[in-house]
Amino acid sequence: MCHIQYLQDHLDAGWVWSGLGSLNVISHDTSHASICFKQAAKLHGKLTTSSHRWQFIGPFPIGKVEADGDPLESFGGIQNVTHTRFLPEYHFISELAPSGYVGWSTLLARSSKGYLSIAPNLVWGDLVNSLGSTGIMEWQGWAVTEIAVNVDNANVVARCVGVHTVFVDGYPVTGDVYHRDQFRFGVPLGPGIHTVYVRARAKGSLAFSCSFEVSEVAFEVYAPHFLPDFVSGRLFSGFLALPIGNLHRSRWLRNIRVSLEQSSESLPLRIKSEKSEFAVAPGQIRPIKLELQTVSEDFVLSSCNELPLSLKVSTSEGSKSVPIVVRCRTLTQSFLFTFLDHDGSVQHAAAVAPSDPCNGEPEVCPVVLTLHGTTVPPQNQADSYKRMINGKFMFGFDNAWVLAPTRLVCFFCIYFWFTKCKVKILKLDLIL
Repeated sequence: MCHIQYLQDHLDAGWVWSGLGSLNVISHDTSHASICFKQAAKLHGKLTTSSHRWQFIGPFPIGKVEADGDPLESFGGIQNVTHTRFLPEYHFISELAPSGYVGWSTLLARSSKGYLSIAPNLVWGDLVNSLGSTGIMEWQGWAVTEIAVNVDNANVVARCVGVHTVFVDGYPVTGDVYHRDQFRFGVPLGPGIHTVYVRARAKGSLAFSCSFEVSEVAFEVYAPHFLPDFVSGRLFSGFLALPIGNLHRSRWLRNIRVSLEQSSESLPLRIKSEKSEFAVAPGQIRPIKLELQTVSEDFVLSSCNELPLSLKVSTSEGSKSVPIVVRCRTLTQSFLFTFLDHDGSVQHAAAVAPSDPCNGEPEVCPVVLTLHGTTVPPQNQADSYKRMINGKFMFGFDNAWVLAPTRLVCFFCIYFWFTKCKVKILKLDLIL
C-alpha cells in the first residue's frame, strides 16, 4: 500500500516500481508485476543499482583462521538480520565498540570507480594497548545493498574487486582480491529486487567495489597472461592458454574452436587446439589450451621483430577475435617459453643463453636453475643475473644457461619442471 501511495505523487520513481513489481511476484500476481517492471525498465532501464549506497553492520571481533565464525549466525544469519537495517534502535554486541554495541550505518561510495571504504570509527590505539598486539585491529562485518532487475532473461554480470566472494540472494559470486578490474561473472537473476551481501574482513580499513550491469554479449575472450617468444626468428615452444568467460545466465558455451585469422604475418603459422571436447559453464572462466605451430619446421622470421596476430574464437554463442603480439628475442636477451606442467596446464619460464660456447660435451651446456618469489615474473628473475662490462649490461653466464621457471607450487615438482624446461633448452641448443 505504501508503494502505491508514493507512486500516486511520484510516477517517475523507477525503484519504487521495481519494488512494487517484486511484491506482486511474491503474491503471484504476474500480470501486475509485468506492468510494474515494464514501467521501471522504461524509467531506469533493464537494471537499477544502488551500489553507491551501502548499509554496514559491524565491526565484530575476528579469529585468525581463513574461514571464521559469523557473530550474526545465531540471529538467523545476515539474510535475516538485514530486515533490521532501517531500525536505528537495533544493536548487536561487539567487544570492539566502546559502548559494547554496534548498529547499522549507511556508507556512500565516493571514488570515481565506485570504491566503498569501510573504516570503523574506533579508538584503535587504546584497543592495541589493552591487548598489547595489533591483532585486535582485525575485524569483520557485513555490507549490504540492493539491485533491481526489470526484465526477463537478462544477462546480469557482476564485477567485485577487493573481496573474494559476494552473495546475491544467497547465490555466491566470485570476487577479485587482486583489483584487476577485468573479470566479470554472470548471475542468474529474475525480475525483482535482489540483495547483495559482502562479508567484510580487514585489518584497519577495507576498500572494495561492486558493479552490476546487463551484458549484451554471451561470452568474453581475455588476453593470454603470457606468450612464448620467437628466439632468433625461430619458434621452439608454442603452448598458450586463452581464457574464455561465459557471461550467459543459463546456457553453456559449446562448440569452441580457435583459429588464426588470415594475414601476411599468419601465413606460415597455424593453431592446434586441444583434442578433448569441453564446454564452459554459466559464470565460469576457463582457459583453452592451444599450441602455436609453424607450417614448416625450418621456418625462420625474415626479421626479428614483434609479430601481430589475431585469434578467432568461434562458439555456440557467436564468435570473437582477440589480438596478440608475439615477441622476437635475440640470444643476447632473456626470452620466455611455455611448456605443459605435470597437471596439464600451460606454464612458462624465462631463459638466458650462454654468451660463449660451452666446454665439455658437445652441444650440451649446464643449466643454472633459479626460482623467483611472489610478484616477481620469471623474466625479471632471469634478468637479475647480469653484470656490467664496458658500460653495458651482459645477461646470464658465459658457459651456462639461466633457467627461471614460473613459481613452483611444490618442491617435489622441481625435478619434473627442470626436466621439462631442460628438454626445451636442449632443443634450442640443437636448433641454434
